[in-house]
Amino acid sequence: MQGKSFVKFFTIALVLVISYIFFLMIPTSGIERSASEFAKAATDSIQDQELKAVQYDMAQQYFLDSISEEPVLNLGFKSYSYQELKRSQLALGLDLKGGMSVVLQVDLQELIKTLANKTSDENFQKALANAKAAQSTAQVDFVTLFGQEYAKVSDKPLARFFGTTEKLEGININSTNEEVLTAIRLEASKTVERTFNLLKQRIDKFGVAQPVVSLDKSTDRITVELPGVRSPKRAREFLQATASLEFWEMYTAVELLGQQTAGPLVNLNEALKGSKYDKSEPAVGTAAPQPDSAALAYIEEVKADTSLDEAVKQAKIDSVNASFAATAVTDSTNPGPLFKVMGFAPPQTEKDPYVGYTQVKDTAEVMDMLRSAEAQRILPKDVRFAWDSKVQKSEDGGRLVQLFALRTRGQDEATLSGERVVSSRATQNPSGAGYAVSLDMDNEGARKWKKMTEENVGFCVAVTLDNKVYSYPRVNEAIPNGSTSISGDFSATDASDLANILSIGKLPATPEIIEEAIVGPSLGQATVNAGLFALVIGFLLVLIFMLVYYAKAGILAVLALFLNIFFILGCLASFGTVLTLPGIAGIVLTIGMAVDANVIIFERIREELRAGQHWKEAILSGFQHSYSAIIDANVTSFVTALILFQYGLGPIKGFATVLMIGVACSVFTAVLFGRLLFDRYLVNNKEVSIWTGSTKNVLANVSFDFIGKRKIAYAVSGLLLIAGIASMATQGFELGVDFQGGRSYTVEFPQQVEVSQLKEELVKAFDGYDKNVVKTFNQGNQVKITTSFMQEKEGREADAEVLTKLHQACKAYSSADVAYEAFAAGKAPNVTEAGLYLTASSKVGPTIADDIRQSAFWASLLSLLFIFSYIFIRFRRWQFSVGAIAALFHDVLLVLGIFSLFKGIMPFSMEIDQAFIAAILTIIGYSINDTVIVFDRIRETATNEGESKGIKDIVNQAIQSTVSRTSITSLTTFFVVAILFFFGGDGISGFAFALLIGVIVGTYSSMFIASPIVVDTTKDASSLKYTEYVSDYAEGAEDAESSTGDELDELENEEEKA
Repeated sequence: MQGKSFVKFFTIALVLVISYIFFLMIPTSGIERSASEFAKAATDSIQDQELKAVQYDMAQQYFLDSISEEPVLNLGFKSYSYQELKRSQLALGLDLKGGMSVVLQVDLQELIKTLANKTSDENFQKALANAKAAQSTAQVDFVTLFGQEYAKVSDKPLARFFGTTEKLEGININSTNEEVLTAIRLEASKTVERTFNLLKQRIDKFGVAQPVVSLDKSTDRITVELPGVRSPKRAREFLQATASLEFWEMYTAVELLGQQTAGPLVNLNEALKGSKYDKSEPAVGTAAPQPDSAALAYIEEVKADTSLDEAVKQAKIDSVNASFAATAVTDSTNPGPLFKVMGFAPPQTEKDPYVGYTQVKDTAEVMDMLRSAEAQRILPKDVRFAWDSKVQKSEDGGRLVQLFALRTRGQDEATLSGERVVSSRATQNPSGAGYAVSLDMDNEGARKWKKMTEENVGFCVAVTLDNKVYSYPRVNEAIPNGSTSISGDFSATDASDLANILSIGKLPATPEIIEEAIVGPSLGQATVNAGLFALVIGFLLVLIFMLVYYAKAGILAVLALFLNIFFILGCLASFGTVLTLPGIAGIVLTIGMAVDANVIIFERIREELRAGQHWKEAILSGFQHSYSAIIDANVTSFVTALILFQYGLGPIKGFATVLMIGVACSVFTAVLFGRLLFDRYLVNNKEVSIWTGSTKNVLANVSFDFIGKRKIAYAVSGLLLIAGIASMATQGFELGVDFQGGRSYTVEFPQQVEVSQLKEELVKAFDGYDKNVVKTFNQGNQVKITTSFMQEKEGREADAEVLTKLHQACKAYSSADVAYEAFAAGKAPNVTEAGLYLTASSKVGPTIADDIRQSAFWASLLSLLFIFSYIFIRFRRWQFSVGAIAALFHDVLLVLGIFSLFKGIMPFSMEIDQAFIAAILTIIGYSINDTVIVFDRIRETATNEGESKGIKDIVNQAIQSTVSRTSITSLTTFFVVAILFFFGGDGISGFAFALLIGVIVGTYSSMFIASPIVVDTTKDASSLKYTEYVSDYAEGAEDAESSTGDELDELENEEEKA
């Protein structure tokens, strides 16, 4: 073997390097144990379990952060900090560890409005709105979209909006549209970059280990991965808060509702009757509005208050009754559209600020009415409405939120904002329980704050963050020193988060979540267990097969397989790869494919032995004549994995990474290291048995006429393809959320549920929307629900509304009254008993879904183009390329057809998603492996047989002689994929099922589709036009024989030395 010394050196060096990498994991695990013990001791006294879980995470991260840059391992020649150790180790992905992954789209609408001096031009606003709508399916940046949409609605220059401001450098009134858009794009790029950097600083304070934050500049998207995060709600608020802190004067309830006479809100309600907002049915009766339960309770409190004299008591009671009398209108049978969805609590003083309350689900409807044309006419011109940041529970379990009215004094921006805040910190609430956030302002801020408080003594001032009222303290006296606090009965975590957000500062643009995936820790652990079990069982199954079928040679193959897995894990760790469930699937698949190279070599050795060669010559010849097939097969597999890595997203990139590393390691261990093992036996003149008595002649003398039966195969394949295509055209597919957009939830129930009944409950909860997919998941009491309900609506309000409705549908199956907050929080790691929990969820907006579809298309097309080109270059005949591509189309269409035909029938998910596309590309790579083996033998047979046989005989003989190779390689891969299917868990079952079909049809097509097409597209059998490469191949064969002879001489010399 040439280069034997180099192979030995490289193997030993690689083993030492990877062993060193694994050694570095020992101190890391010790440090993390210490961090866990520190966190446990710090939180033992906390009774509230949710707060305890959050504080535990923060304490653990605090410990790790405190030593992250300090040396924790000193080897003399090099010292390592904890952070350096972690960067060079294999980490678990979110689907295995649990956690949250989001894709944030930076919203540039406000930036463009600001650069244009807040113009109210109708065409400008229309172009912005159209660009926002088009962004969901576009593949270009938002500024380009805005330019395209503006050109459609107006022929006036953009410079009329941007040329009069100094905010865009180099732009004046004479600038062209292209120059303006280029300047906006530059400013947008800076804004996105600043937003990204501030988000990174903010996430560093969030308290999770190894967060991943990355920016895609071409699409203005930021990807964030937060492993092990316990509270998705907290993470969403933390990430999406722009930290726009503002201080506003407030209207009182009496000013807007009236007291002795009807106020503006009462008048608005009257004006909206009979409008598009009024959905009231005519009713009979004249009952006037009466004080609600809260008002009556307040009246009783006043009556019972002995500290008040009778005159004061009566005045307070009259005030309440008057406020309700003011709402009595002539048509009292119709409460009016606004008052139908809003409730009112009595103000305790004339200066109280809250004007009403409503259900969370009705907030959008209320705001629509408050922004209507009638509202613009009736309400004060300087009023701006804002919701309370806190959601309260009603007695019947509803979720209520209060409405406040801010007084703008005709200004778009607040007189005092967070830009004047120089420091913020979480403190104990001085006025009661809970925590507050203390703020200190600069000199200018202190001056403005003093003036505002002077002018509002006795009234409340609103402290808003991102247009939500966090606090509304009543001003007792002027505050001169620029200090204040945001109270609101915060928890320690809420106060700490808010202080951190404010300390880092306001984001220049709002990040919106357009894709989200959450995996609870319990589901993550179950996935790890299932994946590792499948990995171990798959490995053992292959090991047993190789030992039974190939005897002593099988032992050598198993040794190479052990080294292969050792190398794969070591390489993944050294690259800092994140291991996901598809990554584990990639390792399992690699085990099957790694054996393929051994099988190709061993089957060739068996052929040479049957042909009468001496066992030494047979081994050397087997290796020599297998190289081309192994290289061709692995090059195509590697390139399809590379394309998948380029176009895949998230966990699929991890799968592609594992596959590429696996292919490279498999070639090295099977071909080079395997050859080293065989050489040890050859040097010592010890025969290596390649079969047992029962396996010696298995598939040895196949005489089936493959080419003669090709027309039957064409007909069978044709019928299956027609059925599949017809199903695709009529029934379609079960599209996953990452292809069609929408939301997916995994819910754990206290007991098994009937899927059909749950579907009916969901239809009711989702307002009649019935296109929901419901399937059992992993265990009988876990269900995966996929829906496109409210897919067109994005934002936190829409997400909360869908989740609220899901909770309503699911809680019917729980004997306990599970609160919405407990359901949404998910199952804590220390909880073992079954209950009603949201264990995982994902959301994919239409923008991401479109990107994924585009990526899937290009990945598939490029894979096919590469394979066509590679086969053409390697075999120098278009007939081979056409045969290979036709077989691949056949395989892909059959798999797609089966997924369409069995849609909704199989007990597991058959979604077309990213994992399915990964399976398709893997099938393409795997199918071409078998095809290349047959083509390689056709080339060899044609060369050896010359023109003594016709094309049909040559191809038939080539297929017959390779049946054992293709069948056994397929069988070993089928074994491990079947284990993955049965034991890998429902999260990977659809992927594994696609691979199972692909392995079967790929083996079939290499013999019955690809090779017969070569026959049918070659007209003249006597002149196959192999002449261009026959001479090359003959030279190669002579070189191989010469090499074999040289190696035998080399081995004899080594034997003599030994």
